[in-house]
Amino acid sequence: MQRILLTVAILSIFCSANAEKGDYLSTEELASVADIGGSYVGGHHGGAISVSPDGKWVAFQLQIPNTKSGAFTLSWMAMPAAKDGKPRFIADGGEVNLNPLLIKKDGMRWPTKARWAPDSKRFAYTLRKDGETQIWLSDVKKQGQRKLTKGPRNVIDDLTWSRDGKKIYYYTGISVGEQNQHFLDEEKRGFLFDDRFLPATSRKVNLKSCDRVAGLDDFIRVKVSIERECEPVLRVYDFKTKSERIATDEERKDHLALKNESIPPEFPVNGAPVNFTRWGSRERYAWVQNEDPDLYRGPHPLRRIHAFLHGREYKCESPKCLRQAGSPLFDARLFWWSNDGEEIIFIKRTGASNSGTGLYAWEPASGNVRTIYETDGWLSDCQSIGERLICLYATQTQPRRIVSVAVDSGRIQTLYNANPGFSRHAFTRVEKLEWKDKFGVPTHGHLVYPRDYDASLAYPLVIVTYQSKGFLRGGVGDEVPIHPLAAEGFFVLGHDMPIDLDYIAKSMDAADRFETDHRGFKGVLSSQEAVVSKLVERGLVDSRRVAITGFSNGARQTNYALINSDMFSVGIHAGGGTNPSSYYLATSKGREQLRRWKGGAPHDPASSLKEISLALNADEIDAPLLINSSEEEMIMMVEGVTRLQDAGKPVEMYVFPDAYHNKWRPDQRLAVYRRNIQWLKFWLMNKEESAPVSPGQYVRWRTMRDDHCANLKAGERKTDLPTYCQSLSGQPE
Repeated sequence: MQRILLTVAILSIFCSANAEKGDYLSTEELASVADIGGSYVGGHHGGAISVSPDGKWVAFQLQIPNTKSGAFTLSWMAMPAAKDGKPRFIADGGEVNLNPLLIKKDGMRWPTKARWAPDSKRFAYTLRKDGETQIWLSDVKKQGQRKLTKGPRNVIDDLTWSRDGKKIYYYTGISVGEQNQHFLDEEKRGFLFDDRFLPATSRKVNLKSCDRVAGLDDFIRVKVSIERECEPVLRVYDFKTKSERIATDEERKDHLALKNESIPPEFPVNGAPVNFTRWGSRERYAWVQNEDPDLYRGPHPLRRIHAFLHGREYKCESPKCLRQAGSPLFDARLFWWSNDGEEIIFIKRTGASNSGTGLYAWEPASGNVRTIYETDGWLSDCQSIGERLICLYATQTQPRRIVSVAVDSGRIQTLYNANPGFSRHAFTRVEKLEWKDKFGVPTHGHLVYPRDYDASLAYPLVIVTYQSKGFLRGGVGDEVPIHPLAAEGFFVLGHDMPIDLDYIAKSMDAADRFETDHRGFKGVLSSQEAVVSKLVERGLVDSRRVAITGFSNGARQTNYALINSDMFSVGIHAGGGTNPSSYYLATSKGREQLRRWKGGAPHDPASSLKEISLALNADEIDAPLLINSSEEEMIMMVEGVTRLQDAGKPVEMYVFPDAYHNKWRPDQRLAVYRRNIQWLKFWLMNKEESAPVSPGQYVRWRTMRDDHCANLKAGERKTDLPTYCQSLSGQPE
């Protein structure tokens, strides 16, 4: 078993284990956390701030959930970038815009970013209202907004101001009217069953939208009908004429120049691919380039910072200047020139599996690299205003807030805290762990101690997959409330799955490698088994009471763990996984991918599907399993759930309407939080709450438990029964 390296920095997260400071965080309070700019997933996704060109203002969208109504209140805010600035309400943020992915909406509130005019007096943004998305404009110094675009086409959030501030470039998709007409025409003669259909999520034709995934450079091109593909159109809003139109050829060139910085052609860079340039002036610029294009051929190669300064090229030789993306953990553009133009300030993800953040400064002339600030927290969306960076910052016990970071001293000052009530809460101890999986790939986790921890006791453990960075909220998908679980008496481990960064730097087939022969799942499971064994050895955790949870890929990891390990006594996930029916309900491209990954279709004797399918392993799974599925993804879980039910196994699935991949509604998220805690307390602590989430749930769960324990006793497991069965049979827990 790999030796687990305990990072002794207990992360200053004592906010008092005896609750002297205040109450512990409740599920209601966690579900009511306000977000700056977008969804919060796994600590590092979402969030968006925008600093004005003159460095004096910060604009952002504040998103406040309401667990009673299930809705969000969205507001555009602006505040001075000075430390004593106070945010002010500027305008309404409209409706929640759930960005669609390639084949369906995913339920994510992708970051919505303000786009400043060159004069720093106005900012534009997209706003969804009455079912359409258009461009609106606000003045930074007064409340109000006005609608700019009014065309029939939805605006794609990719706004770019012209240099003189007289135009805004933007993309639109196909108009709603054109879209409907194409579908009506095809509806009359019947739809060809092609990859526009995804039976796993809907019986309807998908891919009607021409929107794109936020943050990506390329638009998603889809077929609106058999004959017509969705082609985004570059348009212009002209302030002089107060009109919108299709961009001219000259404007297309101007837009391209605004969007793509490049090194002057007279300056060669050894023929190596160069990207992400940062200009100081025509005579001073910096960039990152592939360290060795022949070696690093993968999607996220190692890149080193270079600079052109004082008439010559410089290469930063320090290892700190060598950086790598582990998408979506890294933004290669995170570097800036200092105010005096002599240093390059840059951010690098640090620690096992990019668990922390380092802020450094490189002086090309001397070659010196100094450390400005290092943290296990998460700095993101940083923008430079010379002597300071304005960033979003989250720690293990603090959601994202807007901060100022001094580049000379590393001093951090909070400019705006969207959740000031957090300061009164008590949090238990958090311990960072670092270790490796069976293949030698490093990973990390954050171990959150139970309330009123007693070193003489061994506690139940809940593992939350599959990323652990920034604020420890609810894991990827935000469904397993980490700090409220700790307050209920559980050890909780936020586990970041092992990512072989060296491999994805060198090879383009990282996904294939993860899936083929289930290598990725084997690595994840081995890392989980290693850390649990060590925690049991330390006397912290009761080996008979360990739960595994997951969302999306974490749900598949949970299934794999329950099938291939006897370490876990309870499971929870949000739906997902691969069963025979998953193959037959996929698109042709999806089926091709599954055949490649699993060695054939489900009916093929060579298929390795059995190692990961709930449906094909129903008889062997004994851990009680709770599934919180969205309505759209329910069909993918039906085969596994019915096979488990037919085998007499303890399983229960809840289905959430109006949910996509992520459950975006605050009321539903709160219900998932509460039910997950009640499920874990029932099976791991033999406790029932006075206010169950669903009527009759404990009657069902008791019957489920009694029947399951009776089956175990009647079968081969007359001894070594699970803890929840031992307590019923009079045996000591």
